[in-house]
Amino acid sequence: MKKHVFCLFALVVLSCQPTREDTSRPAGMDRAKPVLHISSKVLKLPTDSVTSVHSNCLFAYNFDNKEYLAILNRPGNQIIIYTLDDQKHYLTITPAKEGPQGVGTINGFYMTSLDSVYITPRGKRSIFLINRKADMLKAYHYGTSGELPSPNPMSLTTIPLVVEKDFIYLPALPFGNWNAYKTFDEVYVCCMVNTARNFDYKYLPMTYPSNYLAKGPVEPTYSRIKVSNRFIYSFFGDHHLYITQDHKDVKKIWAGSRYFDEFEYKPRSLDMQSYLKYMCETPYYIGIIYDPYRQVYYRITSLGNEVETDDNLALISRFVPNASVIVLDSGLQKIGEPRLPYGQFNPNSYFVAKDGLYLNENSPLNKNYNEDYIVFRLLQWQGQ
Repeated sequence: MKKHVFCLFALVVLSCQPTREDTSRPAGMDRAKPVLHISSKVLKLPTDSVTSVHSNCLFAYNFDNKEYLAILNRPGNQIIIYTLDDQKHYLTITPAKEGPQGVGTINGFYMTSLDSVYITPRGKRSIFLINRKADMLKAYHYGTSGELPSPNPMSLTTIPLVVEKDFIYLPALPFGNWNAYKTFDEVYVCCMVNTARNFDYKYLPMTYPSNYLAKGPVEPTYSRIKVSNRFIYSFFGDHHLYITQDHKDVKKIWAGSRYFDEFEYKPRSLDMQSYLKYMCETPYYIGIIYDPYRQVYYRITSLGNEVETDDNLALISRFVPNASVIVLDSGLQKIGEPRLPYGQFNPNSYFVAKDGLYLNENSPLNKNYNEDYIVFRLLQWQGQ
């Protein structure tokens, strides 16, 4: 039986799931032509004095044939919703923090309609379902009663909550001190909560890629989406994508960047400044998102930066000035990888709408940085 490892207590575990199609870099992949161009179309969403222009939790939705962008505003503990056609504020949902309607501090969210908003709170093994008026509709307290401790709930741009009729699929990360691990081969990546039966939870059999830490410590963060009946995983330090329907049978497909071959591996003991320098310098994969209008995928990628210890490492590591967008077709075959202009975008903040992929321009490294608006620019499909 597999178990997670804690910072101070190691729990012994067994085997890992099989992986199919362990492909290497296909010949000729790096000759793929650019398929996106930076357009002149910009969305400027109004803010106020309590609205942050930075968020790592935002999603575009199409409800009743109308496009919305919902953004988590952490300073206000609220979800702000804009209409994309006119770039106007539509609705702000501000749940109570305490009391019978309280959801605590919002860590993330996901919506299936304007009146079905799933809240993932910080520090609670719970998921709250509220409506647009912030009325509590249901509380899923999945607790810690299982054989393995349950994961903290999260739903971010890179790793949205997956909600189905009777199940919610939570991402799972290693417990405790990540640097203490010698392997992630036996750490699960997905926990399923049964919302129809006492909120039972169980870990599904898929674990981290085999030998993920074989050459040295790598961040265990990853991006995950579900398209149709397939879960697709993109790990921080792995050129491949991992595709599964049941988290048992896993298909592995090369989807690496043309701009780097190797990852930097961090020492097991780092002070904060050294860690930030590592996060600036190492290339890695940020997130993956599906474009249903063009039936393609975008894999957002950090290409790393040359920095000195006296640079503003916190700023550079957060806003990732050197990045690219890998474009993959419906079969997850690479068809292009445009490199983004240095410092123009915050590649951690993105969404897909009818007219294409939007990237956030609220980076302090952008010479046109403006905190009066939340700004997104369209990366348009060639030929549009």
